Amino acid sequence: MGNMKTPGVYIVEKNAFPNSVVEAETAIPAFIGITDKAQNGNDDLKGVPWKISSMTEYLQYFGGAPELEFAVDIKKYFYLSEEQKAAGKTLPDALAEPAPGIFQYCICPSGECGKVKFSEDKADTEEDDKNGEETPVGYAFRVDGTNPYTLYYNMMLFFANGGGTCYVVSVGSYGDGSKDTLNDKNVEAALAALEKIQEVTMIIVPEAVNYEKCTGNMQQLMMKHCGEMANRFAILDVPSGAANTPLDKRMEAFQNTVTNYFSYGAAYFPWLNTSVLSERDLNGTMFTWSDNACAQIEKFTDPALVEIVKAFCWKSEELELKPNGPKEIEKFGHTFKFGEVEEGEIYADADAEKKKEDRKTLGKIEKVEEIKDNTGKITSKKIKVTWLPSFNLVEDKQAFHQALSSSSVLYKQAIKSVLAKLNLLPPSAAMAGIYTMVDRSRGVWKAPANVTLNYVNSPAEDIDDEGQAGLNAPMNGKAVNVIRPFRGEGIKVWGARTLDGNSLDWRYINVRRTMLFLEESIRNAARAYVFEPNDAGTWINMKCMIENFLRSVWKRGGLAGATPEDAFEVHIGLGDTMTGDDILEGIMRITVLVAITHPAEFIEITFQQQMQKS
Repeated sequence: MGNMKTPGVYIVEKNAFPNSVVEAETAIPAFIGITDKAQNGNDDLKGVPWKISSMTEYLQYFGGAPELEFAVDIKKYFYLSEEQKAAGKTLPDALAEPAPGIFQYCICPSGECGKVKFSEDKADTEEDDKNGEETPVGYAFRVDGTNPYTLYYNMMLFFANGGGTCYVVSVGSYGDGSKDTLNDKNVEAALAALEKIQEVTMIIVPEAVNYEKCTGNMQQLMMKHCGEMANRFAILDVPSGAANTPLDKRMEAFQNTVTNYFSYGAAYFPWLNTSVLSERDLNGTMFTWSDNACAQIEKFTDPALVEIVKAFCWKSEELELKPNGPKEIEKFGHTFKFGEVEEGEIYADADAEKKKEDRKTLGKIEKVEEIKDNTGKITSKKIKVTWLPSFNLVEDKQAFHQALSSSSVLYKQAIKSVLAKLNLLPPSAAMAGIYTMVDRSRGVWKAPANVTLNYVNSPAEDIDDEGQAGLNAPMNGKAVNVIRPFRGEGIKVWGARTLDGNSLDWRYINVRRTMLFLEESIRNAARAYVFEPNDAGTWINMKCMIENFLRSVWKRGGLAGATPEDAFEVHIGLGDTMTGDDILEGIMRITVLVAITHPAEFIEITFQQQMQKS
């Protein structure tokens, strides 16, 4: 009566249908790793889950790629002649051919020997022992370097494979100066922060496999987080391991790190040779040549390489000093002074107090010419300087790099190896993109498999049917999904199992993720009925709400069954799911039965001949 003051007819609308279920998100991954920065204006984002939806936003808040560093060097080594091998002599690792880095090319100049002293059939002295036995000498042109900071490239792979909205948690920056920034403690803190973000559905730490000592604990922390939260799924990588280690041993080492919550995660292997970086992403500042490499470059038979290095790194020049100025000229750490210049070796000023044998030689003053006027007074000194070959002499390092890249066959091979190393990435980020793409196009109930990967040239290892058999259905049930090449079809995800492979309930990824989707959606909708009367009216509303939601999922193929009755059942009520005591204690119990679709992992087609009918 409050609003009825004037006689007339009033219309009152009443809800006849229950509240609807708003579907929970299924494809919101959270990435944990090391970034260039973590900044939103003046706000520090370190350890803070931050939502982004593109690489542009990633660059805005977390910066770009790390500054890469690669060392170019020429290593001298000794190796045994056939006569020395026949005598049973050996060389220690320090004297033998150096272990390859990213790229290595070895040569043995004809007839060049050094001396190594053997004692008790073993080399036990330093190189070039004056009293040693002559041993052939080799030289190795090497490029080496590491890049532990790969989150930026993994994010590129994620978006290239269908990724969209996601969260990023930075545990530190490149400037922290230590790869140990990504450790168990920081990852655990990041996971704790993600507990407050309910819409997150996947957890990925792609850099975990870069650090062997961290992999096991980190991945177990991810599984524990997902299992206890019971609303998200972990995507794990298998460490690549040493190339000479058998595949089954590498898998066993990984499987032993995961000890519980098996159905809440899936693992993928092998790593991927991607194309996220190209030659234009490399520049001259990334490569630092050792002085030895500059000096020994003539050992190699690549004419273009030799000539370019000599042009940029070998230098002779003339300097002129005058009593009235310039009296001093500083070059590469050495100061030439008018009153002190003389022929002989040049050392860095910083080494002036050191013993002569401990100083680093920079070059040599070949000639000092004194210029005098008519009175015999010295008006200037012209100095001819020959510098020892050094990368410090290169003024334009980018031009040096470009000249080598365009002309030197050996350097081109080195660049190709560097790119291959940088483009070798674990598959978890790409799989997060695949999960997102499949969820949006087909639904979470579609297995994220038999899907082609983008920006991937090839798997790092080619695993055939026989090799996959032991990974897909291992005795311990901890399945590892394989990524394989198929001729004419590209690189495909060829597995859809969780790490709980021995469970008939939770063997498949889509089954577990569909159940998480259903649970989370209904849980969120059911909150509206907390503290509502625990009676038949509320029960009917809740049952209708859940049934309507499940019917919608069934129509889209998310539940199996010819009819809705075959696909799901919802039970609620006194004498069905509750007792009188439950009601007195304020408990409403609902039982939901669902028939989730399982993937056709194995298709068997039977052929049989029949009798001719005509």
